[in-house]
Amino acid sequence: MNKFGCCTSTKADQASILNCKLCQIYFHYRCIFPQKENKKLSSDLKSSWICPDCSQKCRVPNHRNKDNTPVRGNALDVSDSKEDSADDNITLRVRPNQDQIGQSLSRDIQNIIKSEFSAMKLDLSSISNEITSLRQEIQDIKIAMGFINDEHNKINDKIFQMETKFKAFDALVASVEHLKSVSEKIEMDINTKDQWARRSNIEICGIPEKKGENLLRLTEEIAVKAGFDLKPSDIDFVTRVASNSQVNKPKPIVIRLQARYRKDDFLACLKKLKLMCSDLGFAKNDSRIYFNDHLTKFNKMLLQRAKTLSKEQKYKYVWVKNCSIMVRKGDTSPVIHIANVNDLKKIK
Repeated sequence: MNKFGCCTSTKADQASILNCKLCQIYFHYRCIFPQKENKKLSSDLKSSWICPDCSQKCRVPNHRNKDNTPVRGNALDVSDSKEDSADDNITLRVRPNQDQIGQSLSRDIQNIIKSEFSAMKLDLSSISNEITSLRQEIQDIKIAMGFINDEHNKINDKIFQMETKFKAFDALVASVEHLKSVSEKIEMDINTKDQWARRSNIEICGIPEKKGENLLRLTEEIAVKAGFDLKPSDIDFVTRVASNSQVNKPKPIVIRLQARYRKDDFLACLKKLKLMCSDLGFAKNDSRIYFNDHLTKFNKMLLQRAKTLSKEQKYKYVWVKNCSIMVRKGDTSPVIHIANVNDLKKIK
């Protein structure tokens, strides 16, 4: 798209364009010759036309008249003689139409300014809409932040309440642990006292129950077979007791002697005795009869767990002496006393 030296417009038909042969700048025919705007350009004019600026520069003083009257050069003659002869014989001089050029430039500038202002108005309108939208978004954010702040405060309140409850819970846990420790100590004390009360008892397991049985006479018969001199005055009582673990088996018989040392001697003799039920008159019953210290329920559980762990860890000996549970891994290993659950950890 060509630029023109007469105005800012770039629109033109090729037939209505003049090109200066010196500066090579394009001009609108209608801007240079407004009175002949609708007239066709001749080829001679288009081929030899010089713009007003170049025409002024090419004029030289008239030495013939000895004054400063400019002389028109043949090559720079800007009049169209053929067109003049055809139209009122008027010689056309190339003169810049400054008023029309200024008016055209003024109109173009005004149009440009109007266009720019219109674009600015559109931009300002768009910016205003965006600002309105941004304000609404900020308002929404403020509302959301207010909601989040309220929820945050609620969460803080709940956390504070939970911390308070946890502190109370920690205190409760500490209290429970203390009570548990006290309870375990009490249970151990009760178990120790209960076991102490059974220190003179012998428990016999495996003898079948029989209606109308005489346990005192049966005890004397067992003492005779064990070779122990048991006197009637040695016995405090003989009775059957309920069994917690032996289901569908005869209730154990408990013999309480007056003196502990007599009980220890009697039990030592009984443990050497390999006695069967058939030896006591129970025909066709070859079940083994066992004689042990009369342990408490807790100590029986402790003895059973000690036997299980000893088997797993390949301990050789587990026995009870004077109501105390003891284990030993080998013949030369030290004896381990099992008095409570924590002592079971020693079997390793």
